[in-house]
Amino acid sequence: MGGTVRKYGLYTLSLLILSLAACNRLQSPSPDEIVHHMREATAGTAGRHLLLEVTPDTTAWPDPMTVEVWEKGADHWRMAVRQAEGVPWDGMIMVVNGSQAWLYDPQRGEVTIGTPDTVRLPVVQDVVLSVQELLFTAEISHARLLGSERWDRGLAYKVGLDLPDGSQVTIWVDSQTWQARKVEFNSEELGHGLVVIRAFESPVEIPDHLFVLDVPEGTRVVNLETAEAPPPSATLEQVRQQVTFPLLLPTYLPPGSALTHVALVDGVVALTYGPAPNTFTLVQGPAMGAPPPVDAAQMVNLRGIQGTLILEAGQGLFLSWEENGISISIAGPLSETEAFHIAESLR
Repeated sequence: MGGTVRKYGLYTLSLLILSLAACNRLQSPSPDEIVHHMREATAGTAGRHLLLEVTPDTTAWPDPMTVEVWEKGADHWRMAVRQAEGVPWDGMIMVVNGSQAWLYDPQRGEVTIGTPDTVRLPVVQDVVLSVQELLFTAEISHARLLGSERWDRGLAYKVGLDLPDGSQVTIWVDSQTWQARKVEFNSEELGHGLVVIRAFESPVEIPDHLFVLDVPEGTRVVNLETAEAPPPSATLEQVRQQVTFPLLLPTYLPPGSALTHVALVDGVVALTYGPAPNTFTLVQGPAMGAPPPVDAAQMVNLRGIQGTLILEAGQGLFLSWEENGISISIAGPLSETEAFHIAESLR
């Protein structure tokens, strides 16, 4: 009888221990604890080496770009676009070393040198750095644990964050390393995109020479700090007050492009958009008649009227037409699709 009671007691105790162990395994940290651990794991000046799949906007980019990143603190980093389908950024390299920045564009055979404020890697830099900023500045008091998923033979916690501007961010955090492995964002500023960390090393020793760009031989160098300053820029409002025609502005711009310069010369308005590689100039002014014939010119239809398109191999294009007594042209290293998209969006 006593042996039976002891056996039953040991059996009950074993079940209790197993139940407690199972509860401990199933208990997850709170969402704010997960985000706190992630920030601790990512903070500091230790070097990080990442391989990312970046989809800036899932509605516009069907294929992700592969980007390799080296970081040492906030002001020393290097980004290299390893693969990019459908956009002219494949092979581009951006390097920032404190107050110095370099951008290498192999397709144009050009290196641009300036400050981090004046030299930028189109779209990719904005997405990667903005996502990093979101991870460190988002308010975590309303973070939500959305579940967990298997990830590289491990477990990743899925955490949702609501940002003050109404944006939403979902983060997958590795339960072992506390590194963010995937970030999905949906915001007015960035769009609806995705960043997946395919591989990472942290902490890792990164040699200082990676934060200085070795300019390839034969590459054209454009130093923005020593280049001749452009003529003073006017404002759109100043220009509108001085011209006698309604100024048209594009409601569509290539990814990463923005208005960089406004000029008014003899009643003609020139609007410059950039940065490279999506630099183009939109010119509007009183009609001057049809342009002189050029062998490479072809007639095209746009905005319900006829225009002229000139393609120059390796240089870009020149698209021009007359509308309501105004001559309008778009010139720059754009694809035909982008140029026509911009033209059709003018309002």
